[in-house]
Amino acid sequence: MDEIDWPIPLKTIDPGDIQTYGYQDEVLLIQEITPPSKIDNSPVKLSAQADWLVCERICIPGSANLELELPTSTTAEPKNTDLFARYRRLLPQKFPDEKNATQNWSRTGNDLHLKVTSDQIANYQNLDFFPVPQGNTVAGHPNVELRKGSEVTFEIPIESPDKNLSAMPGLVGSSSFR
Repeated sequence: MDEIDWPIPLKTIDPGDIQTYGYQDEVLLIQEITPPSKIDNSPVKLSAQADWLVCERICIPGSANLELELPTSTTAEPKNTDLFARYRRLLPQKFPDEKNATQNWSRTGNDLHLKVTSDQIANYQNLDFFPVPQGNTVAGHPNVELRKGSEVTFEIPIESPDKNLSAMPGLVGSSSFR
């Protein structure tokens, strides 16, 4: 079973200047499942445990045990192709030529700086950095600090007990492509 493919989330600023990432109304989380070469039972039952938060002024947790029974078939006929195509367009994509993209990290005080250099940068508008802080590190609101030609530099305010922290996992994304 592969990892879940998460669409790029919406960024919102909640009361107290807290930046959150989430989805509105509907989201499709795609996960590829490779069946065994021989299936003895029909239908096949898939199950999952789902946990989520529904937020407006406060966040309310929810959870459910989900089950789906699917009939087996001797042919490979995809279903819901329009739905999957629509949500695949919302998944993070690699730069068209990722071999020509470089990243450089630096730190000044409580700010991390990520410089991404690529000839493709000019094709992307509204670039964003989505941090994935690790451990006790807290990330503030990332913003574009500088954009010039084939370079963009993001500033990511951080609070971290690790005074030597010099990089952070994350995703560079764009809401539009020329």
